[in-house]
Amino acid sequence: MGAIWTFISSLFPNYIAAFLPSGDKLAVFITLWVFLAIFLGRWCWQKVMLARSNKNPFKVIFPIALIALSLVGLLGGGIMLARIREATASQHATYALAPHIYSEAHSIKAKNGRETKLYENTFYLVVGNSSDDGATLKRVQAEIQGYETPVLAPIKDSALSEIDLKHGQWAFFAVGRIVSTANIGLFKGSVTIDDDQLKFFEHNVPLGGLKFDVWSFDNKRHYGLGGPSYPSDGWKMTMLISSQDKKSKQIALNIDPQNQKTPVTYDSSERSVRELR
Repeated sequence: MGAIWTFISSLFPNYIAAFLPSGDKLAVFITLWVFLAIFLGRWCWQKVMLARSNKNPFKVIFPIALIALSLVGLLGGGIMLARIREATASQHATYALAPHIYSEAHSIKAKNGRETKLYENTFYLVVGNSSDDGATLKRVQAEIQGYETPVLAPIKDSALSEIDLKHGQWAFFAVGRIVSTANIGLFKGSVTIDDDQLKFFEHNVPLGGLKFDVWSFDNKRHYGLGGPSYPSDGWKMTMLISSQDKKSKQIALNIDPQNQKTPVTYDSSERSVRELR
């Protein structure tokens, strides 16, 4: 029996790792109670063995009762922590992410119809409703953070910044655009831009002057990431996903306009959705 308690005690670190949600005060309290149950059980077993050697029935029965109580506490604590873990997992499952950042490309034409060798590439964060209760997510938004004033990301093919998502539905939030000579993503036809913008791009893009431009839902350009201060590993950008009556989530992205294959990716250190506390 003493070996059993030693084995249970050795599992305690793994028990914490498996069941203790970070920052959950109730889980901390229950975990401390489980630790106390393990300690009490070992202490009681030592008393049982000592009482048996002294042949004192009362001193045997009392520690055995405490052992039973500690086992109940251990089992109860485990069940409660399992339920906390299940509830936490349910909260994290509210939002789903597509495996990759989605992108579309449009060839650029001048106002007079002249073809150019440039493409406007737009990148989208794809967010879905994966809530366990099947409820509709109300007023889902994606806010672009990290540089200048936060910007509400536009929803693809609309002038909106928020949307209701039924269970299983997805929304495409535009993160930004890159004009380059590369066709990055699904080709979707052509777009026309004014002569001043076209002159700027036709001069700078061939020289390697690529920028990641952030636009808002009202089709207004807010800022561009590029220029001489280009970091060696690109820029870090945060997308804040929110909806009515739900906790917000942060998604970290890497932005590298010089990468003409996958310029926008999930940050490797934060691939999964992270809950704000």
